Amino acid sequence: MKQLPDKNSCSLGGRLTKTHGFTGELILRSAQPLPESIEKTEFVCIDINAGLVPFFVLSARIIDETSAIIKLEDVVNVEQAAKLTGYDVYLEDISTSKKTYSPTSDYTGYLITDKTHGEIGAVKYFLDIPGNPLLQTDYKGNELLIPFNDTVVLKINNRKKIIRVKLPEGLIGFA
Repeated sequence: MKQLPDKNSCSLGGRLTKTHGFTGELILRSAQPLPESIEKTEFVCIDINAGLVPFFVLSARIIDETSAIIKLEDVVNVEQAAKLTGYDVYLEDISTSKKTYSPTSDYTGYLITDKTHGEIGAVKYFLDIPGNPLLQTDYKGNELLIPFNDTVVLKINNRKKIIRVKLPEGLIGFA
């Protein structure tokens, strides 16, 4: 039997601030940017009377960096939604389950961007080297191999096909 989530296995996602529309949708606002994964999350936990109550998410769409509209199962009208406003929402904590990216995914064609150097180039190949997977791209006419690990890869946006990285210092000089 699956254990109910607790605050140690979740992270604060934001607060339900108000209703949206007439079908029981709610506005979730956060002080920090919401993860893109919220649009695909299966459930959220709402802190009601000092206990986390899980709700299945029927749909979620990001409005802006810190806001989303969510539709919860069994919340079918404004009156039910209004009873949930003001409560904190907890999300499955991706930090406790260590961020990992699947080397089996096809990242060919994804644009690689770096915090310092900006646009690097498109992924030509994924080199699945045990213990040291690499992304291969061309940068200013030279082949560049980028480590594919949690230290270098900051974020992957599958919708926009962008891989955001923080290249190790000096790596560009070897290209």
